[in-house]
Amino acid sequence: MNQVLENLFIVGCILAIILIPACLAVISSRKRKKQKISRELKAAEQARDLSFHHVDEVDDFILALDPVRKKLIRMSHADFAIGQFDLEGLDSCVLIEIKRGDTLQLLQLGLRDKDQKLSHIVFYKQYQGNDWHLKRTIRLAEKWKDLIQEIIRPAA
Repeated sequence: MNQVLENLFIVGCILAIILIPACLAVISSRKRKKQKISRELKAAEQARDLSFHHVDEVDDFILALDPVRKKLIRMSHADFAIGQFDLEGLDSCVLIEIKRGDTLQLLQLGLRDKDQKLSHIVFYKQYQGNDWHLKRTIRLAEKWKDLIQEIIRPAA
């Protein structure tokens, strides 16, 4: 019995030596990434003279909205590339769900301007999106549809 306890103690020490630095590295990496995202958003605010009131992180991008200037920013997690949507000339905003049976294949916001030009913000794509967060992603897409409709409704 004594030898079993010694072996368990040795295995526990080895696991602690391996797992603690690995966990600390992951936590540190996430913290640095959040700081980088925050710096990039602040830089985008200053460069474009915007003030973001709504910011949400979707699986692989970030959406930020300035309701006063009617601008929507989409920033990629991968390369921090920023795309800007002008909500000033929008005619409608709809949530587009493409399903096969009960399986959701595509979830996106469709932004149509007065010239009938359609822009898309893809929230989920089957086999590419995170299925674990699908319910959260659907709620976020609905929230952003409502936010955008509140902005474009007075102009319509």
